[in-house]
Amino acid sequence: MKSEAEKVTTNCDKTEAKSRRPAYLVNPYEIAFRGFWGTDWMSLSQELALDLGSVKVAVVIHGEAKGAKEVAPDYTFARLGQHVRRTVSSAVGQELVRSQVILDADVAFIDSRTGLGIAQVVCAHASDPGDTNVIAYVGGDESEEDFVAPPGVPFCNIEKSIARLRTHILAHFEAVAKTVPLYGLVLAGGKSTRMNRDKASLTYHGKPQVEHCYDLLSGFCAKVFVSNRVEQANDTGQGAFPQIHDTFLDMGPLGGILSAQRAHPHAAWLALACDLPFVDESAIETLLKGRNPYKLATAFISERDGLPEPLCAVYEPKSVFRLLHFLGLGYNCPRKVLINSDTCLLRQPSARVMTNVNSPDEYAEACRSLAAEGSAT
Repeated sequence: MKSEAEKVTTNCDKTEAKSRRPAYLVNPYEIAFRGFWGTDWMSLSQELALDLGSVKVAVVIHGEAKGAKEVAPDYTFARLGQHVRRTVSSAVGQELVRSQVILDADVAFIDSRTGLGIAQVVCAHASDPGDTNVIAYVGGDESEEDFVAPPGVPFCNIEKSIARLRTHILAHFEAVAKTVPLYGLVLAGGKSTRMNRDKASLTYHGKPQVEHCYDLLSGFCAKVFVSNRVEQANDTGQGAFPQIHDTFLDMGPLGGILSAQRAHPHAAWLALACDLPFVDESAIETLLKGRNPYKLATAFISERDGLPEPLCAVYEPKSVFRLLHFLGLGYNCPRKVLINSDTCLLRQPSARVMTNVNSPDEYAEACRSLAAEGSAT
């Protein structure tokens, strides 16, 4: 008979796991703009992009759209610190091609002839009684006099002010961000070759580190799982917790993160390695307070070399595509992915919080340090 932990491990959220296709076309934060043509669409998208301040916008244009020839396939311009990437995307059935440059953007504006099944901003003269998922209608003075928007959907006069449309767009994206669950992932699948003992079983805070990390993340995440190899399922200290076994084998932490994303593709993952004994509630609070859900990930900057720290970081749902892309290029180091991606980087709350422990000597030193502070029992 299976234990409760094993039931959670093998049966957790089967319905969610079956749904591999993201509920978006090119970016989790996207809006289709319908009824705008040629230079009108380009002017509107550019003005909105600049008006959104520090938010990076990908403008996705159908190849057959009027004026699309005026836009280079990867044209970038910068103004007021704002980078706007324009890319021409072809249609594959109902779905647009998802490219790395669009994933790097915080949000996407999609030129559309139909609603595409996603949230849309509709030009008033192109409105239809059957419109769905409309967050705003747009028109000029003439449209404002004659057009009656459905209850609850604003009409924005684009000739007078774009601020109202910007406000509704940002409110929509903020609402989308709130629907993304945050799950915790305790990275405990390492082979601990330098330590010669399972690092997940070491004690720094009066209990096995895997249990300490699980309890720590449980205070911030809707669900928490231990990431390990299938042969570790019943190891001391791990068997009592919900687990996600590696399905990307022999790839280190990257394999654990990808395995979790495969199991729950619509969640953001707060990953924490077992060899970081100085990470505490304050560090997690700092990470989550500075989290930017529009980016691929949020991580601390290493005090040692100024590079991202990948083993205490939040990986947003869309990061799976970048992780897989790098894996396909032969890289299984999550730090390389964060270095080469639009990552939200934060300063560490203390100089040693991201100190990792990999050897018996380092373990002894960490225990002495924690005991001197009264953190160990």
